Amino acid sequence: MTNEVVDRRERILSAALDDIVEVGVHRVTHRSIAARASVSPGSLTYHFGSLDEIFEGAFQQMYTAMAREYRSRFEKAGSIEEAIEVVVDLIEGAGGDDLHTRALFEMYSYGSFNPTVRSYCAHWMTLSRQALQLQFSEATARTLDALHEGWSMHRYFEGRPLDRHLVRKTVKAVVELG
Repeated sequence: MTNEVVDRRERILSAALDDIVEVGVHRVTHRSIAARASVSPGSLTYHFGSLDEIFEGAFQQMYTAMAREYRSRFEKAGSIEEAIEVVVDLIEGAGGDDLHTRALFEMYSYGSFNPTVRSYCAHWMTLSRQALQLQFSEATARTLDALHEGWSMHRYFEGRPLDRHLVRKTVKAVVELG
């Protein structure tokens, strides 16, 4: 593939993810993606056989980028205390924003009906636990991952920040139990 073709394909996937985050996967259309990507609607059908394929590509691109960033944070942690702070930051949404949270919710929701995206959800969870396992045991990593997902959901839907002191105490307790 030429660079131009790859660039157009990447623009389409990026535009699709932006659309998904802005209006929800259920409202995204070929036309909205094409307009956002500044391509003709025919370009979408040239590169992808269906909206499902576009969504699958966008979600795959999203979770792999998020997994790299997640892993990088734990690789940089020089101690368990620093790793705990990384977990606390992730739970609080520091260093990211609610757009990432919304994108994950859309991927999980779509994955409940699309087997390919369901496999991406499972792979994302595996990658996030593997990143945690750079610093924590497997059992602790699984628990922290679930804590992160659940508390992030509460923070997002309640629309209010979490008590950082409580989050840190809880994460430390989980680590000590592990």
